[in-house]
Amino acid sequence: MTRGGGHLVTLAAGQAGNIDFPTSAFCLSGRRIYGGQMGGMNVMRETPRYVSLIETGAVDPDKIITRTVSLDEAVDGFQGVIDRTELGVFVTFP
Repeated sequence: MTRGGGHLVTLAAGQAGNIDFPTSAFCLSGRRIYGGQMGGMNVMRETPRYVSLIETGAVDPDKIITRTVSLDEAVDGFQGVIDRTELGVFVTFP
């Protein structure tokens, strides 16, 4: 799955299942596995930065938010992201 010294970044979400691989391939060839949750983003640091970019008009959220759902519909909304039928889901609170 990677060459010697390569990097594997996992990007699974939801019920993604399991993967099997020969562990010796990583031990003997210098390969590394990285988790990719939230795209490697530090949520506490980056969220205020993204909000600022939206507030100043540097980023247009309408280009990436493809669906708006209520809190009760959040699971269905994020399932669309997992299924790749939605790009971004915005959850509204009452």
